[in-house]
Amino acid sequence: MNLEVQLTALKQQQQTLPRDEQQIAETTGDTEGAGRAQLSIIEELGDKMNAKELISTFHSALDLSKDSQDPLTLRRLIACMEVVLTSLQSASEILKPLKPWIGIGKASR
Repeated sequence: MNLEVQLTALKQQQQTLPRDEQQIAETTGDTEGAGRAQLSIIEELGDKMNAKELISTFHSALDLSKDSQDPLTLRRLIACMEVVLTSLQSASEILKPLKPWIGIGKASR
């Protein structure tokens, strides 16, 4: 197996583990635990996720953890929001040079 295939397999395994934890937590009624699983996904895989995935995962974590009174969970939510915002800022900066070109085809229609 080449390195790329191994990395893909590892990434899939990493994504599956927190999701399994989330499903178990939701099934047993531990919504805060399910929220922590979503936060773990962002913490561990956030740099490999696109902005849409990050936003969706963060919204899920926020919804599941909104009633938490645990200071650590609240700090993790804030840290994960920073990951989401950084991702959005990076995406915006990548698109900035392209903005003048985005509407070119539309004007001639």
